[in-house]
Amino acid sequence: MSQGEDERLRLFERSLSRFAGVLGLRVNVELSRKVEEVQLKIMDDVTKVIDKIWSQGLTLQDLLARLSNDGVLREEAVYASKAIGESLNPDSVDDVLASAISGDVSQEGAKSTLIAFQAIARAYASRYFKENGSIEHLSPYCPLCGAESRTMVKRGDKYVMVCHLCGYEWVIGRGSPVCPFCGNDNKFKLGTFMDKERKYGLMFCQECGSYWRVIWDEEMASAPSIVLPLLAMAAERFRTALPKDIVNNSQEPDAEVSLNKEENETEGKK
Repeated sequence: MSQGEDERLRLFERSLSRFAGVLGLRVNVELSRKVEEVQLKIMDDVTKVIDKIWSQGLTLQDLLARLSNDGVLREEAVYASKAIGESLNPDSVDDVLASAISGDVSQEGAKSTLIAFQAIARAYASRYFKENGSIEHLSPYCPLCGAESRTMVKRGDKYVMVCHLCGYEWVIGRGSPVCPFCGNDNKFKLGTFMDKERKYGLMFCQECGSYWRVIWDEEMASAPSIVLPLLAMAAERFRTALPKDIVNNSQEPDAEVSLNKEENETEGKK
């Protein structure tokens, strides 16, 4: 393991252990650490490829197709399967991953292909952030990978959404939070439930009936982006306090991920 990987892994494990314990979340830290170690290695491998072809106007979909054609996707998925002890037919990687992305994780090797895919998405998001920063994007759907986020984090005067899949952060509002689902910014139409120390909680919108999790605490927000959606899950303890029409109207996102650039535009304003 490289020094860079080791430092990132220590930060990941330290943040997960510390905040998950404080928030009362049940997390298998050892297993999470193993998966993160695998993903960091894949991310570093893929970053080398991305650096060579970034100038070509690469999208995540383009990158995935390129890695599939070059056999890199297969190699990384097989590496992941060996690392976590899951059987995977190298010749079926593309088909298994396509099914898993669409929500079918019942096939043998689905976990391994998703671990590899997430690492690839994270590597892409990291490079995109390096080039463009956090763009303004009024939507709960990640502008890079299309996954739906219900995690909002306060960073200074900005409110950002954090993708649980690729870890990318995009600006959803400034000064005060807005509903990521409909854009409602009327303070009297936005409700909040939070812990006594005002570190995290749930917000809901009376206009569209959606709700999402929020992290206000700066120290908690300093954890790696990929950890934040998990930490924000602690806010689910307030879900029973939500109005019934909010709970009934809101549904958690499924496993399906959209990679259609036309549906998930990556252009925006910093």
